[in-house]
Amino acid sequence: QNSIGDYILDNICIECTTTENLNGEYYLDAEFLVDDEGLFKHIEEDCVLKVAMDYGKELFSIVNVIKTTSTVIVFARQITVAETTSLWLEDVRPEMKDGQQALTHMIDGAIGRKNIRVSSDISTISTAFYMNMNMYEALHNADNSYNVRWGGEVKRRGYDLIIDTKRGKDNGVQIRSRKNLTGLEAETNIDSVVTRIKAQGYDD
Repeated sequence: QNSIGDYILDNICIECTTTENLNGEYYLDAEFLVDDEGLFKHIEEDCVLKVAMDYGKELFSIVNVIKTTSTVIVFARQITVAETTSLWLEDVRPEMKDGQQALTHMIDGAIGRKNIRVSSDISTISTAFYMNMNMYEALHNADNSYNVRWGGEVKRRGYDLIIDTKRGKDNGVQIRSRKNLTGLEAETNIDSVVTRIKAQGYDD
């Protein structure tokens, strides 16, 4: 424990994997040991896990917990996913707005706890009506969703929800094997590779 409400779970974590889908879910599956010290008791719904990623620390809100006699299995969503699923749009109508203005209008008109920050560089002007749905649905799944009306690619980092025209940028850098490549994971399969050719003529 570092401070009130903060617990280090590294020593009881058996497995932890994350899945990030462009313009959709970003979630975590984890499994923890039931330990003698009782750290596992603090793993509950709505608690936030801070997880080390390759780009820094990420926050995941626990949605589902399954406790057995020996392990605790957890499903959690990245914090902006969890927050937007809890924000309710009763009647929100961003009209003739660019990407940033539309996101701001949606957040301002939403009902619920507003901890996330939204930003966009999308210059497209569009209009959409969102009635009786949560903000996650309005952004991604509705017939007239933000993705449909304004487009863009989603990036989630901590409490920041960013929907820009394109995620990342071209810096003109080339990664080349044996030159500046510092890490590589590859999966190969030679099941269908032909290594010999047997020629057959007209008369066998």
